[in-house]
Amino acid sequence: MKKYVSVLLLLAVLFACLSHSLHKQKPELLIDRLTKEFIQVSDMADGNDIRLVHMQAGSFSKNNADELFATFQLCNTPHTGGLDSKVIALFSNNLKCLSYQMLPGDSVDIYHLSALNNKNYLLVSMISVNQGIETQTLAMYQITESRFKNISADFLNLPENTFAAFAGNDTLFIYKKPLDNPNMQYDKQQITIETILKWDENGQFITVSS
Repeated sequence: MKKYVSVLLLLAVLFACLSHSLHKQKPELLIDRLTKEFIQVSDMADGNDIRLVHMQAGSFSKNNADELFATFQLCNTPHTGGLDSKVIALFSNNLKCLSYQMLPGDSVDIYHLSALNNKNYLLVSMISVNQGIETQTLAMYQITESRFKNISADFLNLPENTFAAFAGNDTLFIYKKPLDNPNMQYDKQQITIETILKWDENGQFITVSS
């Protein structure tokens, strides 16, 4: 299984935050253990098609929990399976996989959102391309009780030819592309913003303009 320098550098930085038991392990061994544990739990037989691309230590599903949040890339998948499909997984401090969630798509982006009482949420954008036409799916999860709880919200249901873009200031823009070949280059003036939502500290998106 390939070892990736970027992941090793990330792990080296994160080791200062890991528990004592995890701190003893070399980065490459930790990557190997996390990947093998995920493969066993998820019943994915070929480990060479799975790559750990992100890991973060902290308390995600409850206060004072000693957990690891990891993102895996599914490699060598056919286009029908999503060229950028990812999997998010939550591990205990003894590297037991507590929960995981598949995120299929040709372009998958994951955004971490924090709320009051140390609650953690994820906003996920999954874009797929079929015969040159893009479609986007949005999903939200709360990390709670050692699992990824699916959150329902009206803004997650994007109509045809409607897309969402998440800005760094916790703002979500819902917009439409030009109807004539929406996947070609176009000026910003041609984009029609339908709704602007702002992430609220109570753990939800609030509409600020529509």
